[in-house]
Amino acid sequence: MKTFHCTFDLSTFEGALSAQRSLRQTNLKTKEIGDTIQKWGHKLQLVKQITDAAMAPLLPKPTESPDLNQCIHRAVGPALRILEAMISIRELKTALMGDPRDNLKGYLDAALKLEGYLSFVSENRPRAVGLLEEAVRVSNPSPMVDKYTIRRLQGCIGALRSKGNLDDGGALLDIAVKKLESSFRSILVENSLPRDLKVSSEIPQSKQAFVGIESLQMIAEFLKRNGRAQACLKLYWEVRIRTVKSSFQSMKAYYLNYNSTEVVHKLKSADVEGHVSHWLRLLEVMVRDLMWSEKVLCSEIFESFDKEVWMECFGKLASAGGMGAIIQFGETIAVSQREPQKVFKLIDMFEGLENLKDDVENVFEGYGCMETRLRLRELQKQLAHSTCQVLLEFSKQVEEDSGVPADGSLLKISSYVINYLKFLVGEYRPVMVLVLEMEGGMENGEIGLSRTVGDVLGALERNLEGRSKGYTEPALAHLFLMNNYWYIFKRARDSELAFLGETWLKERRRWINQHVLGYERQKWGPALVHLNREGLAASSGSRAGAKELFKQRLRAFNLAFDQIYETHQHWVISDDELRVGTFIKITQSLIPAYRSFVETFGHLLDSTGNGNRYLRYTPEQLEDLLADLFSEKPTRMAN
Repeated sequence: MKTFHCTFDLSTFEGALSAQRSLRQTNLKTKEIGDTIQKWGHKLQLVKQITDAAMAPLLPKPTESPDLNQCIHRAVGPALRILEAMISIRELKTALMGDPRDNLKGYLDAALKLEGYLSFVSENRPRAVGLLEEAVRVSNPSPMVDKYTIRRLQGCIGALRSKGNLDDGGALLDIAVKKLESSFRSILVENSLPRDLKVSSEIPQSKQAFVGIESLQMIAEFLKRNGRAQACLKLYWEVRIRTVKSSFQSMKAYYLNYNSTEVVHKLKSADVEGHVSHWLRLLEVMVRDLMWSEKVLCSEIFESFDKEVWMECFGKLASAGGMGAIIQFGETIAVSQREPQKVFKLIDMFEGLENLKDDVENVFEGYGCMETRLRLRELQKQLAHSTCQVLLEFSKQVEEDSGVPADGSLLKISSYVINYLKFLVGEYRPVMVLVLEMEGGMENGEIGLSRTVGDVLGALERNLEGRSKGYTEPALAHLFLMNNYWYIFKRARDSELAFLGETWLKERRRWINQHVLGYERQKWGPALVHLNREGLAASSGSRAGAKELFKQRLRAFNLAFDQIYETHQHWVISDDELRVGTFIKITQSLIPAYRSFVETFGHLLDSTGNGNRYLRYTPEQLEDLLADLFSEKPTRMAN
């Protein structure tokens, strides 16, 4: 069993000096009370002598009235019992003026007896006085009772009516209460040891017993019974708050001082991410270990108190002992993180709170902990709202991004958005569903996620369409859209984004096919148009004209092909699958048409070397050039 000790700082030393001064004053008051009780003892002896003397002449005699005799006996008996209680109170002085910790159980027994005697005297004195007054009234006109005896009975009545007796007993009880309060504090201080907590350590499954718990329980119960419940709780709070704060500070969460958005905005992203990761673990250790242990201790010490009473004390201790600072930092992060890349830390924080939801409800239950419980719940709602706001702002940023790559290649923004969304709906999908359900009320989270992802992709697609209008050459605009739409389609098809559905994927595939066709027509159409056969089916009388027309069309085709080849060398098709598919499509369109054209009308050229001036490429050579043109090239990703 581990004994808890307290490490004292300067404030503790100052508190000790204050306690020493208070103790000196208490000792002086104790001496005064002791002197008063000693004087009171003489009064009690006097009262007993008066009562005994008063009873002596009133003993039953055969000549006296039986009614008078019965009346006096009935009056004197209760008075003697009160007198005996007063004497017993006096006898408790020695026990109650000592140190409770020498024999706590014995001290508490004595204090309980004192309570009983004081209660007995207070409750029965009016009746005893009334009976004595009745005896005096009956005896006063009787010749069998002399006036001296009546005066002595009246003196006894005066002694019983005196408040001094009860006041002196109450003072002794006050001393006992103060001594027990002091003992409560001492026991608590001696057995409170700050814990050296680490956010990287495993949370223990069992809690260590607190030494002195039974003594604290007995004292707390006694103080509560004497109207000192709040004072006892205050003592507990004053001692334990130091211990809890020291344990909390051992986890070195210095970043909790960054409690304004202005300060957080000045921090590096890597620092913020590190702080949030530490915060998540810190929150778990606080809720599941430190706060849970403190609640258990509080419940054990104050087991005789109403639960709501000690829970209010625990709630204040939790807030001041670290939970308030933790929540405030979370609130600051929730409202200050607006960059798209930081949304994942917001989701991490939301998930951390979700995982602790049951623990929070169990540890911070009831009205006394309502503030902490509600602030944690509101923080989670704020994180959900901020996450959705960041995604909405991300959509706007994506749509407003501008500029076009000269080679029609894949944009960095396309790659960034797709990878961003893949991460969002992959690892974070279950949490994102909860985020959207909390933000959207009763809306189905899966539907909300699909809509959110669709909104971001829609913004990207509108951005691409807008950028494509920046190209002066239509074929390059089609190539640009081919590259980017293909990337979107392929990454979505082969990843978690496929949850968008077959209809969505087929629609994007249709767009790609349209742009491939547009690219083919705009880029290669100007070359194919020169392979037109019109006017070349020559009769014997027009061979020369057909020959010249054939030469013209070959020259035009060669010029168009060379220009296309030259410009296309600076264009990029980023994806291997798209590049190979486009090569096959262009080859299947161009090579057969060229081969047929050459083979059909090649005989119009003479067999001399002049024919090679016009027939620069064989179909095989042309195919090799296309293969080279569509081969993989070093690519860069445009902004």
